[in-house]
Amino acid sequence: MSDESLRVILIEDHGMVRAGVRLVLERTPDIAVVGEAADGESGLRLFRRLAAVRRVDVVVTNIGLPDIDGREVTRRIKAHHPTVPVVALTMHADEPHVQGMLDAGADGYVLKEGSARELPEAIRAVARGETALSPRAASVLLARLRRGPARQTDRLSARQREILRLLAGGMTSKEIARRLGLSAKTVENHRSQVLNTLDAANTPAAVNLAYREGLFAGADHARWMRRRRCRAARYGDARETPAARRRGVPRSLLV
Repeated sequence: MSDESLRVILIEDHGMVRAGVRLVLERTPDIAVVGEAADGESGLRLFRRLAAVRRVDVVVTNIGLPDIDGREVTRRIKAHHPTVPVVALTMHADEPHVQGMLDAGADGYVLKEGSARELPEAIRAVARGETALSPRAASVLLARLRRGPARQTDRLSARQREILRLLAGGMTSKEIARRLGLSAKTVENHRSQVLNTLDAANTPAAVNLAYREGLFAGADHARWMRRRRCRAARYGDARETPAARRRGVPRSLLV
């Protein structure tokens, strides 16, 4: 590694992918991989240690990491080191992933399906202060601009949109878990993330917002409203409080 090399941290949970990316970058004379991590928290610890001695120029991170995702990694890096560029290296080319990473502060978005030269070119570009997007990622953003103002629900992942649709259709978290082959806790975590992403006070608010933005058909919303009216008739204004739970109000029906 020469003094002129761009120093890169690589955060990627798949060992074979990480080894392949490292090989590509090591064959690039002006780029050096100075650290690797297999998950987000380890990557952040590595980044803090190397950033303290000014040995990081660019961070390359996958999005789907096993602990915290690439968006959270990017947000934490940018919170304390806003000038350090972050490049997403991912298989996802859908709008929620692309926009989510850019909203978190990423400077580049590269797809793993691209050519071997695409990532080194993106690293050089963001190091110069430019933005680097794979052609498909750029097309996604262009399509969004042509649609007009962004919808809040565009920030939901495909899984989160699916769960919100099922909630709107009247299913409980346990029923959704069985339908999708997930644990009830995982469904509840997705539900909580939906509320945070949409800045919704509760599930009814999230469902109504999604309906207004056209996320699902009117029939789904009608079923949701019937379910809400049945809940109101049976339980009145019950809320998710210890007292309500002691009275036996089903968790899925609580606001």
